[in-house]
Amino acid sequence: MAAIKGIKERVHLPLYDSIFVGPGKQLRDIATSSVFKFFVNVHGKTKLETNMQSASLLPHWNTFEARALRVVVSDLPARFPREIEECLTAQNGTSNGQGSTTLAGCIDDLCKLIDDSALAITDQQVNAARENVKGFKRTIESVDDIPADFDGSIGILRIYGDSKKVTPILQLQSQLRKVREPLVELLGRPDIKASKALKDFAANVDKLKADPVAEEDNLLRQLPDVKLITDAFEQLVALVRKIDKAQLAELLAFFSAIDQLLQQIRARGARLESLKDCLLRAAAESDKRSKQPAPVRSEDIIKCLNERLGDKRLIPLDDQVSGRSLRILSKLIYNSVTTFIVGEKTMIQMPTWFFPAGAGPFSEDGGSVTHGFPAPDATFRFAEPVFVDTQQNFRVEMEIPDALALDELQRIYGPLFIWVALDGYMSRDVQ
Repeated sequence: MAAIKGIKERVHLPLYDSIFVGPGKQLRDIATSSVFKFFVNVHGKTKLETNMQSASLLPHWNTFEARALRVVVSDLPARFPREIEECLTAQNGTSNGQGSTTLAGCIDDLCKLIDDSALAITDQQVNAARENVKGFKRTIESVDDIPADFDGSIGILRIYGDSKKVTPILQLQSQLRKVREPLVELLGRPDIKASKALKDFAANVDKLKADPVAEEDNLLRQLPDVKLITDAFEQLVALVRKIDKAQLAELLAFFSAIDQLLQQIRARGARLESLKDCLLRAAAESDKRSKQPAPVRSEDIIKCLNERLGDKRLIPLDDQVSGRSLRILSKLIYNSVTTFIVGEKTMIQMPTWFFPAGAGPFSEDGGSVTHGFPAPDATFRFAEPVFVDTQQNFRVEMEIPDALALDELQRIYGPLFIWVALDGYMSRDVQ
């Protein structure tokens, strides 16, 4: 669209330019002299860095009316080259590594202890054992209810099992069985006079005839077995009598002690489980702290960097390593002089602290740093507007007069922005 000649529009269009130090680079790589020039070199810059179209000149036939001047310095965390990061990592690892390893070993041991401490005796096993003991006790007590006389019974068994006494009787019966027929016949003769006992014997001897099996022979063969049974029965009775009821009471007391032991073990297991959870939380917190930047002594970093780099100019500032960005900003603001030049004529020249930013993040807890209160009104304003005419050169210079301060500031690592903004009105052709 063509411009309308002779008619101008007046718009609020500030001009800004900046110096940008990239991550891992130093200020010395961008600004090699003690004077930082703005609005002079705009080639290759992004819209974040400048809105100028040509160096030191307004576009087309525009004019500009400057009413305020601001200097804004960014507060971004530094990113160092690999050599510096390795030194920082090594120092951080020295402070926390051993403690984390020891704590991890303790946690592993404690977990194994808790996992291996399962109860060998369960409540069900104890209850079953108690019932078995009670049943055995009832069985033993029932022996007293047996009416038999164990001593008399053993004596009778001994008598009937005594081969010296029983064997002759059984042998006599066997012999009588062999002579029963001649003896019955002899006693039955009328001419034989016998006593009443013999007559009765002859009358009953038929019973021997009726039993064809020689039972006395079987009894004779079983007499050794009767002795073995009697000996076993006697040992059994002796064993029963050896059981002391006091021992049963001790056994019951033992199981009662086991119950108490199980309760103690369960309580101990609960305490150990709680301790385990506590140590796991401590380990997680320790791991979290180990991942965060730990306080590092600047002398240790300087020693490491001197060994790796061999150039003191590459060593970052102590304040930048420790994250004290307020001091870095103060060193830049209070050690520099800012000059606004139009057509090689100085319009204003003052220390940089005279031109507060009036912009940027702000935090009352010290979380971020700004050059002045972040409000547009809290900045420097010209008493009278400064005019930049058509095709008239202009620039802003920030100079660091002190050589020692310059040498120190050039060690600052990026990312770092230093903006200079000219706030005012642009007059341009209407299209």
